[in-house]
Amino acid sequence: MRLRRELSRTLSRTMNADFQDFKHTELTEKVIKIFYNVYNKPGCGFLEKIYENVLMIELRKEGIEVLIMKKIICVYQRKSAA
Repeated sequence: MRLRRELSRTLSRTMNADFQDFKHTELTEKVIKIFYNVYNKPGCGFLEKIYENVLMIELRKEGIEVLIMKKIICVYQRKSAA
């Protein structure tokens, strides 16, 4: 029983993001903050492309290098899915 409690405590600590040492924490926090600002400013009801363009403007304004809809290769059952 004691071992189970100890294991549970250890797992809950490692699963909690607050105890993780992420590589790009500062960048991640900045991107999330920008995302929520973009989400809240124009309001709802716009096409996805509008939000995408506004997000790119804000990210670049903060000095974050971004690419819009970069082409990727995606194959599903030997057929192009991209």
